[in-house]
Amino acid sequence: MALGEATHGTSEFFTMKHRIFECLVQEKGFNILAMELGDPDLSRIDSYVQTGQDVLEAALSGAGNHLWMNTREVAQLVAWMRAHNAHPGNTHHVSLRGFDVTFSPTALQEVVEYVSAVDPSRGQRVWDDLACFRQGMADRENYPHMDAGILARCQKGVEAVHDLLLAQAETYRAVSSPEAYSAAVAAARTLMQNEQLLQLADDYVGAMNARDKFMAENAAWLLEQAGPRAKIVLWAHNGHVQTSSVVLPLHEYPPLPPEEAARTFTPMGVHLRAKFRDALVVIGFSFHSGHFHAHPGKGLVTLTSPKLMEFRAPPPLPDNHEAYLYPPGLDRYYLDLRTLPDEGVIADWFGTARHFRTIGSIYDAGDPEVSSRLLRLPEAFDIVIGFRETTASRMR
Repeated sequence: MALGEATHGTSEFFTMKHRIFECLVQEKGFNILAMELGDPDLSRIDSYVQTGQDVLEAALSGAGNHLWMNTREVAQLVAWMRAHNAHPGNTHHVSLRGFDVTFSPTALQEVVEYVSAVDPSRGQRVWDDLACFRQGMADRENYPHMDAGILARCQKGVEAVHDLLLAQAETYRAVSSPEAYSAAVAAARTLMQNEQLLQLADDYVGAMNARDKFMAENAAWLLEQAGPRAKIVLWAHNGHVQTSSVVLPLHEYPPLPPEEAARTFTPMGVHLRAKFRDALVVIGFSFHSGHFHAHPGKGLVTLTSPKLMEFRAPPPLPDNHEAYLYPPGLDRYYLDLRTLPDEGVIADWFGTARHFRTIGSIYDAGDPEVSSRLLRLPEAFDIVIGFRETTASRMR
């Protein structure tokens, strides 16, 4: 199952996702929650969920200054996961994993430390193999412009580390543990994906498509590693979980050059639908108006800014889906799009593409049109959960 969100800073979305996950664990045997974060960045939190040996606040700080990991709503979710695992009557434990491709030193450090611990004679070799990539991460903007020979060496070095872990799988598992080995392989996969994204630093749309393809591969890998009885819930933005591609509009930020203005973005959900078919259920989240947290600005340069503000979204534009889906007196709804008729007025209405609000980490209060994309809802989601009025996430 995949749970979206129309913003990264809405309290009602996070609380409802917590309730859905809790129900799926208790009633349907789900045991993995995977978030739109890098797996190495969540390792300390998952360790808390499994053992309870850390302090909750300290564990959460390991994920960095992320919009939802610094909220009380997610802190309550993590606390519930720990309580579930600690209860002696629960026969299956839950875990918290990540599937995103994040540029973080955590993955690099984790790989080097792991190999150095389980195979000291190869620790320095791994460090040397990653030297070129480490330099590239320090100068990301210029990475794709480096000499082709240097780029090839950087890529080869990262791949060599991943290949080493695969070649020594049996030995390394025995020396450490299956869980520690799996975490190291996941970190090495992240490094390879990081390197490929660095090569696409000048190709905004290409990088978006590559990231979502990698996220789908990582989510599927997590499920595979967990065994045949595992069931996973993915937590990400609507724009990642949706199962239909979108043509990026001319106002998409950062501004696209004319030759890229009509390029198509293929989200993670499209890849997952192709692999898992009807076994995947995708829930999108919607709201009519309300408060939320986001970074102010128009471009990706503000993504790393520590500045976080509370905004109030105005009512939707007249032609948006949200303008029609909130009649008077309906404060919230659950709409199963799989039950729509195949023909008739209702089928025709939902078969029409309309704008659907999608606010990410950044919000441009002066241009609400930026915060929506043209979608046919039944193609994008299986279910939509909507709230008429929302409140901002509660920061810790």
